[in-house]
Amino acid sequence: MQRRTIHVYAHYLRSFRRILTTAEDFCAQTGRAPEEIMNARLAPHMQPLCLHVQLASDFATDSLDELVGRPPRKLAHSETDFAGLGQRLDKACVYLTSFQPEEFDFVGNQRIAVTVPSGPMTVSGNSFMELFAKPQFFFHMTMAYAILRQIGVPLAETDFMQP
Repeated sequence: MQRRTIHVYAHYLRSFRRILTTAEDFCAQTGRAPEEIMNARLAPHMQPLCLHVQLASDFATDSLDELVGRPPRKLAHSETDFAGLGQRLDKACVYLTSFQPEEFDFVGNQRIAVTVPSGPMTVSGNSFMELFAKPQFFFHMTMAYAILRQIGVPLAETDFMQP
């Protein structure tokens, strides 16, 4: 589980780091204010780009903490610009390297308590990662990508998927 989880999270965090650079370049080329991009939303009631990136980072690191029994880091959501978000993604990637293979021994069948909108539930470690943590991570990454596409940042699927 360690390889297939950490590798996936790190891959997409690095990929989104490059996407943020493209978005920052877009601002410089078009004269769009970076603050406008950071606060852009797909719809008025949805979360802004900045928070989606922060939450994706949180799900990558906090879900692994939960899985292996480490206390969650609980980072503040204080980044308000491209540089800050990029640093957050970089720090998350570095943190992912701190997990050791032996921390993942026997975690697939351990029981983890999760609180979802419908209430608390207990699931196996495998279910927690595959049916809760990874989908949440990808939801927020995809929303951030969609926001950037919606405002005109020149991105393609390969920007999201590339190694």
